[in-house]
Amino acid sequence: GGELVDYAQLASRGDNTSFDPQAVQTLDESQITTALWDGLTEFDFTDTCNPQLKPQVAEKWEANDDATEYTFTIRDGQEFSNGEAIKPSNFKIAWERGGSAELASSYGYLMAYVKDGSKLLDGSMTTLDSIVADDDAMTLTVTLEEPNADFPAIVSFPLFYPISKADYEKVGNTTGWGTKGITIGNGPFKLESAEAPDSGEVVLVRNENW
Repeated sequence: GGELVDYAQLASRGDNTSFDPQAVQTLDESQITTALWDGLTEFDFTDTCNPQLKPQVAEKWEANDDATEYTFTIRDGQEFSNGEAIKPSNFKIAWERGGSAELASSYGYLMAYVKDGSKLLDGSMTTLDSIVADDDAMTLTVTLEEPNADFPAIVSFPLFYPISKADYEKVGNTTGWGTKGITIGNGPFKLESAEAPDSGEVVLVRNENW
């Protein structure tokens, strides 16, 4: 369709945080986040009693024998709403931002699943060699702290959504409500406007690049 109209109230002024995927906290705002962004994987809840994990931005993933390393192959030809091509490096930058001490995301602790992710959280590291983005091969290879068979499901969470390089250049490891956070997504809708958080009005329109 075209314009998204969601009549849910965006909580109270004091509760509003952001719909930046590396920072979003409230349920209402996460509805906006998931309309603006797609992740590597997603759950199909067609059968509500037996949800299925499926590829989304990644076309496939492979694990090594002990589930300590995963390689996600990114689909070719995907774009952010501003026309920027989606590359593995967009995920690496986003993940390092999400776990950064500067951003101090409420869900940054999820990066501790990744090798040396705890060092992002405490500020002793700002980039991770355990995340290898090969934009030529369109692969994202991630080494974990320990075996984790659920990691492909974990990366369906918004913290692991990609960030456009245009947005990263604009906000870096800072965030805020509305346009003070990242706004260029790769999902079915794009942000047209966001008024002050106390008014709660956010307008999304169809993303023609989706």
